[in-house]
Amino acid sequence: MSVLATGWGGYSNGQIPLDALTIVDYPGVVANSFPGSLAKVYMRPDAARDLLSWLKAFRSHFGAYLRVNEGYRSLAGQQYWWDYWGHNPDLGAEPGTSNHGWGAAVDFLQADMTSANLAWLRSTCATYGFAVYGNENWHFNYTRAYSAVEPTSPEVEADDDGLVVIAAPDRTTAVIGPGYYRTLATDEFVSAATVLLGPAHKGTTRQYDVWKAVALQGQSVRF
Repeated sequence: MSVLATGWGGYSNGQIPLDALTIVDYPGVVANSFPGSLAKVYMRPDAARDLLSWLKAFRSHFGAYLRVNEGYRSLAGQQYWWDYWGHNPDLGAEPGTSNHGWGAAVDFLQADMTSANLAWLRSTCATYGFAVYGNENWHFNYTRAYSAVEPTSPEVEADDDGLVVIAAPDRTTAVIGPGYYRTLATDEFVSAATVLLGPAHKGTTRQYDVWKAVALQGQSVRF
């Protein structure tokens, strides 16, 4: 696999500190899980900014969320896939050489790569600085030269479309929406969320758990 991205910030491929990256926090983003994987999707800050714009354009065009499952991949994650594919360079990048290791590649959920979605992604990717990679139609590389952008807090990355505040006995107050769930740790956050999204919907503990489960499946919650 060819490497389009290069070193930035003085870091090494797959060894970038997470606080130098930006968390991609948007409905439908669910981190892939494998040995060496990360709990969230991270990307190089400028790539994350452009990816978020691209995801919002997809939402505007299709009225749905495009699911993302990986961005930055650590050296341990690269080693896992290198071993998994039997050290075959046609199937996986040798550790320390992947574009994922620079935080400059994104993988979408393969199930979302329908002909309509893929055609749109291929026709728009260059506008947002991305290019499709070979026969991996779910994988897009970020091709723009590094532009210094400060990592942003995940709170500023969320789209408020379809989000609501929920609360129940024995459960923390949270914001949920299609593919999105975030607990609100303090009264200050609860107050700010209700100003933006309206008063909290209150119900039983069972209702809360059902609302959360439905939202994390990428569906709208109705009250």
